[in-house]
Amino acid sequence: MPAPRDPRAPKPKRWVRVLNTNTRNITAVAMALVLVVAVIVVITHEVVGPGTPKNADVVVKIRTTSRYGNILVTRRGMTIYLYQLDTKNHSNCVGFCLHMWPPLTVPHGLEPIGPDVPSLGVINRPGGIRQVTYEGMPLYLYVLDDYPGQITGVGDSWNVVRVRRSP
Repeated sequence: MPAPRDPRAPKPKRWVRVLNTNTRNITAVAMALVLVVAVIVVITHEVVGPGTPKNADVVVKIRTTSRYGNILVTRRGMTIYLYQLDTKNHSNCVGFCLHMWPPLTVPHGLEPIGPDVPSLGVINRPGGIRQVTYEGMPLYLYVLDDYPGQITGVGDSWNVVRVRRSP
């Protein structure tokens, strides 16, 4: 707690008060930007990541859960989601939706692989982004899933990708 100000001392100049307020605002904006960059780095690392096989950008696996049964996950175990408002071979997730549920992507010239996962494919999004699909449905990650196996993106129009095959 700061020491009380001497009432006889002159009041600080208005520009000093404004500078202090602006410094706090700049600090808050800088912290928000750092957070956004960190999320982008984590997502990029998950989607592209080091050590990616030369024949694929995205390796999709099956994981068995007690609640949802067999679901699709990335090679690092991050949960993959479906948007129920999408249609076959077309994504309806745009704008803010993409900030929370970024598409699972693959670069040009590469294809997704899943040794036990049939029906993986790719659709083209605006801007030349190639989004991975399962049985024609676009696939997504969820930015608030912090660790492999976490499933926090289910709700409203979002669900995990359930598969019929065993791992």
